[in-house]
Amino acid sequence: MENEAMHFPALTRRPATNGARSEKDQAPSTPKVTSTAGSTGSASTTSASRTQRSGPHKAPSRSGTIDSAVPPTATVKQPAQTSVAPAPATSSAPSVPIQQTLVAERDAFIQQNSQIESLQAKIKQQEKTIQQKDVEIKQKDAEIKQRGEEAKQARALYEHFKNKSENLESQPYRQEVVSIRRHLQVDELCEPWEINKRFGEIVRKVEDISRDIGESLGQLPAVPNLTTLDLLRLLSKAPESQPLAAAEPSIELDTEDFIDFGCRALINQTLFDGILSHSVFHPGLNPGENQFYRDLYKRVRDEESQVLAGRWRISTLKFINASYPYAPKDEALHLWRDTLLPFCSNIINQELCFEPIQSLAPELQNLFERAWEWNRLTRNSVIMLDFHPYFQPPGAAYDPQYSTLEGRRPKHPASNAILLTSKLGLLSSYSDGKGKDLQYTAQTKATMHTPPFLHDPDQKFTDSDRLALLVFRYGSILIVMSTALEPGIKVGDRDACKTAPIKSQCRLSKESKDGSNSGSGKKRTGGAHAVRGEPILLVMDATERDRYWEHRSERADRQLSGLNHELEASKKRLKELEAIQSQVSPRDQPHVQREIERTQREIRRSIDASALLRTHLQVYDDKEPGEITSAFRSINRAIDNLCRDMVEDMAKLRPDNKGPPVKTSLNVRDMLVVRQILYPQGLTNPSLIESSSVGRPIEEFVEFALRFLINRDIDYHIFQPFHPLLKPEVNTYVMELYEGVRLRDPQVISGRWRVSTFEAHQATHTQSNVQNWLDNYVSQLIHYLLQPFLVAVYGDSARMTTKHKEAVTSAVNKAYQWNQMVKTQVILLDFHPTMFQTGAPYNLKAMKLLERVPAPAVGEPILATMGLGLESSEAEGGGRPPKYVWQEQALILSNEYFET
Repeated sequence: MENEAMHFPALTRRPATNGARSEKDQAPSTPKVTSTAGSTGSASTTSASRTQRSGPHKAPSRSGTIDSAVPPTATVKQPAQTSVAPAPATSSAPSVPIQQTLVAERDAFIQQNSQIESLQAKIKQQEKTIQQKDVEIKQKDAEIKQRGEEAKQARALYEHFKNKSENLESQPYRQEVVSIRRHLQVDELCEPWEINKRFGEIVRKVEDISRDIGESLGQLPAVPNLTTLDLLRLLSKAPESQPLAAAEPSIELDTEDFIDFGCRALINQTLFDGILSHSVFHPGLNPGENQFYRDLYKRVRDEESQVLAGRWRISTLKFINASYPYAPKDEALHLWRDTLLPFCSNIINQELCFEPIQSLAPELQNLFERAWEWNRLTRNSVIMLDFHPYFQPPGAAYDPQYSTLEGRRPKHPASNAILLTSKLGLLSSYSDGKGKDLQYTAQTKATMHTPPFLHDPDQKFTDSDRLALLVFRYGSILIVMSTALEPGIKVGDRDACKTAPIKSQCRLSKESKDGSNSGSGKKRTGGAHAVRGEPILLVMDATERDRYWEHRSERADRQLSGLNHELEASKKRLKELEAIQSQVSPRDQPHVQREIERTQREIRRSIDASALLRTHLQVYDDKEPGEITSAFRSINRAIDNLCRDMVEDMAKLRPDNKGPPVKTSLNVRDMLVVRQILYPQGLTNPSLIESSSVGRPIEEFVEFALRFLINRDIDYHIFQPFHPLLKPEVNTYVMELYEGVRLRDPQVISGRWRVSTFEAHQATHTQSNVQNWLDNYVSQLIHYLLQPFLVAVYGDSARMTTKHKEAVTSAVNKAYQWNQMVKTQVILLDFHPTMFQTGAPYNLKAMKLLERVPAPAVGEPILATMGLGLESSEAEGGGRPPKYVWQEQALILSNEYFET
């Protein structure tokens, strides 16, 4: 038992599995000493036995794996030992191995915790990495999806452009374009290259005339020591005290060059200011009229595309050309007598230079005629571009975008100013509309003279500067490049191209041609007419091309006329088939039905083709005449209801005790005011007021008078003007112009002109300005017309209520909106509200009676218009008047209404 008691603590001691020490894991307490004898031997024996057990057996460590339910004696098998009383054990003997075990367990525990924490950190890091990977995967998926959408869009875009390209190259599309151009009449008489060529002939004509003047006057006695400063003062008419930087450095000029340069600048300026400038809409107009048309055309170009703005310009100029003639001969006479002669007289005696200058008058007249013909060609024939000659006055700033300096190696002027414009430039512009800026292109840059050019001796041409021409063929165009002459270079067959531009571009001065004065003396600027390295475009004979386009136009005309005949024939055929279907036997009805369906498809195809053409022409007439007429009738109904309500409310007024009750139109309170309001031009008989000294019933008189007044005022201020907000004098001018356009152009062109012009005027007014005008107009209509009339009839107690004023405002707004709609959204017809004045002869086609009363005799005067009529018209052009159709007859009041 003692032996079992001795080993029991060791067997029952179990270390905690988590490394912590519980109370059971602590070392057993030292047993009490019961005997002192043999203590030393017992102690050593016990110590030895413990030492032996602690080595190979390590019972304490195994105790952790022994189930506590198993008895210790059955689990541990040890050799038998003698029963020796245990010696008292000291606490220090077994503490070393126990402490070492605890430290190891603690270190192991700490190490395990560190490993766990490390693993947990790795797990978190892996989870974070996984999350990042998930995000990246999602981003990649989104990117792949986006790329897929982009690829899908790219494929769709590719298919779109592929189909569009195929459509543009297809014969039906080309035929459609030709038909549209024919309807809009945009077949240009010439192309830009030809316009540029003709303009170049004008420029060369100016050079020839100025050089001839210089050569004829250069040998005469003249003022000595002429300089560029003197030239600039004469051209700019600047005072002596004013510094002129453009003339610096001041260079001495001989008489011939001085006159040549001066005349060239003056002729260019006269041509530009009188004919060619964009500010001159037509040379036959006075400055005020030119300003009006220029501003109007500018607004049209701001709002409309080039094809519509160009068409507007041509339609307008057709009317102006017929109404305002222009005489180039008078301008030529004014130029040499009032401009060139005074200029030359500052250098040479006037008597000496009079005859040479006068002898060139026919040449000047020919020059102005050419300029006028060119102006008419570009402005009356070309739609798809606007052309603007370019000129800079003497002393102006140099603009390299649209001008270039004279000479082979020009030097930029230090003052950044030019001396004069030697050659006019030519610009073209294209309009995108919708408020966008115009797109300008320099067809030919203007050539400017500067003092460095006149001073540099390297600028003159010598025999070593002979030019050769390199010819390249590009389709039907020859590109001729000027270059230094080298052996072996030959110009191609000149018979295949037009050589006139080559000769004129490479033309040298008289001195350069005969070899005189070359290489010495002053610079001969007349020889600087060709710049090496600049290409000259020469178009081959265009006969084949013109024949091709003429054949295409003829085919388009045949197709258009055929389409119209086909539509009419299909409609006729459809009616015949429908009539046949009702009569044929049941066996034949399916065949007839198929024919009907085929005919219906042909009709739809013709209608679709017409709609497509109208879309390309920007003819968006989505409102039929019946719909427009219905909206117009609502205006008449609004006025009718307003007047009835006002009469009913006036009948409820209390008498003002200032006279007998007002029962007829003859005993109104103030007859003089009533007559002035109704008949400002004078009273007629019969009238609304009386007939054969018999008055009208007061209720009917007031109602009819109010309807007459409101209709007359709205018609005068809203319907009759071209635009309600135009000044009267401007409106008259525009209306005359529009009537001239309608007389010369068909409806599709004149209607488009109307829309463009109306919108151009509308663009100058904001919505608030329009609303202010409407509010002001309603206020004047109420306070200066309707209210005074009611007071004149009923007395001071008559007042319009808020309901009446709101009804007037509503009727006016309806009228304004309807007028704007028919003038901006309808092209294929014009609509004209009609108001017949009192005393107008009765017209059975244009008028209908107020009620079912006997119709007056034809030509009998009417009393008043109770409801406006509506007439539509379609312009035919070619000098023929428009065709008119009554959409709504005017409602009139006759004398028979009161006498029956």
